[in-house]
Amino acid sequence: STAVTLNLDVGSRLALGTTAVGRAHIAIMSAAERRAVMQRLQALGEAQWPAIEHGIARAFSELAELECVTSFGEWNKEINGIAVPLKLGSELPPVVINAAAPSRTLSAKTFLADVRPRLIATARMIENRYRRH
Repeated sequence: STAVTLNLDVGSRLALGTTAVGRAHIAIMSAAERRAVMQRLQALGEAQWPAIEHGIARAFSELAELECVTSFGEWNKEINGIAVPLKLGSELPPVVINAAAPSRTLSAKTFLADVRPRLIATARMIENRYRRH
């Protein structure tokens, strides 16, 4: 068994088109910014573009239906993740929170059933506290 470790710090970069956090970020961008980012993603990975474009399109329907964006093994086959955008007002840049874990530890089903409601509740708590200050 191989350990999967992902040590990220402030300023770390993740793929926009294949991670839940990246797709959620794209979904809440302005239309103009989203067009520019998608053109850049297409230029950087033309062979992968159809799958990336499909994942980004799916982010919109997932936000409407699930209130989160998913990436189950799409960025890294061993990683499942979900992300929830925060609504902090138009004066701030887009902010997204996420949860991710090795797929052997947390299945997609567990993410949706157990982690999703908690992540959404955490997002709403942050939004409510931010509005009070």
